[in-house]
Amino acid sequence: MLIQPYQTDELNFAWCYRVFFRWRTWRRVPVPSLASLTAESLNTRLEQYQVRLLEFGSDTLDIRALVSLQPQESTATAASKTKGQLCGSSAETVSGFRDPQSILAVKSMKNTRLSDCKNQGSLSDRK
Repeated sequence: MLIQPYQTDELNFAWCYRVFFRWRTWRRVPVPSLASLTAESLNTRLEQYQVRLLEFGSDTLDIRALVSLQPQESTATAASKTKGQLCGSSAETVSGFRDPQSILAVKSMKNTRLSDCKNQGSLSDRK
């Protein structure tokens, strides 16, 4: 076996921290404007928080997102930032609600493997 000498500053480590979020509307009341949310608009809003949107899907009843986080980021703060940006981007389009943040309830699965998501199809195909 060949062992190459190395310096510790030559080592690079990779980190993968992905979380799947799913928000449903309150009491499953359809909100037609949720279906018009796009991954591009959400991704530009999340860049400032260093949360990377990998996959995104939405319809009138729920929103699904697979995000990649920094190692120091907690799932709770990422959920808060993502939900805040979702509600902020849809506040102009959602009518009939006094508080757009009350439209969505959060569910998350911590450390979701991308292979698990790919085996079940894309997020936009899920219901």
